[in-house]
Amino acid sequence: MARPNRWEDVVASAAKVFRQRGFAQATLEEIADNVGMLKGSLYNYISTKEDLLTAVIRIPTERIVREAGVIAASDETSEQKVRALITLHIGVIIDIYDFAAVYLHEIAMSNLAEDWHERDREYIRLVEGVMAAAVVDGTFRSTVDPHVAAMAMIGACNWLTKWWNPEGPIGGAAMIQQISDTVLGGLCVPRRLKTEDAKRLEDCERENATLKRLLVDAELEKAALKEIAGERAMNDSGH
Repeated sequence: MARPNRWEDVVASAAKVFRQRGFAQATLEEIADNVGMLKGSLYNYISTKEDLLTAVIRIPTERIVREAGVIAASDETSEQKVRALITLHIGVIIDIYDFAAVYLHEIAMSNLAEDWHERDREYIRLVEGVMAAAVVDGTFRSTVDPHVAAMAMIGACNWLTKWWNPEGPIGGAAMIQQISDTVLGGLCVPRRLKTEDAKRLEDCERENATLKRLLVDAELEKAALKEIAGERAMNDSGH
């Protein structure tokens, strides 16, 4: 009987072979060879090659949806949440590159696509919710469409599996920073405008305070004049 802990090795091997060869061209022999097993031994774990594809794509999808939910429900600012979501998304690609690449490149062409669409929709809803909150609280421009913003962020992260090598000249931390700055730079209210808005608000508050003081002074002066007028009336009546 196969050792239980070999399952993780088998799934990791499947992820690597599926990424390198494509699901359609990959063979169970290759997957078994990578972990020093015979093809027949794989059937202690699976019934079909599709079972391995399901196991491979479950890992990145469940992780990203679970952790995105935690981020969305946190008390961080909208900008911090978006940065955290980008860090999570790219972090998953870095940590389990083969798994993430297989999901992004193979799932749409497999018979399992519909089974996993709800996971995709759940993740998009979480990201879109964060984007919508950012529009409401003034972090993003009022013209930003939350769905478009969510898909742009997700697309920017997903496309990295097409061209980026995490071990290349642009490392993970630098890529996270650049993608975050690019996404937020296109969505956030410019800080210069925020500063100008704050200055205008401060000027308005200063003018309001001045007007209030003038009104108070006018009321005091009016009361004083009324008192003087009353005294004069009393004096005139005494004569």
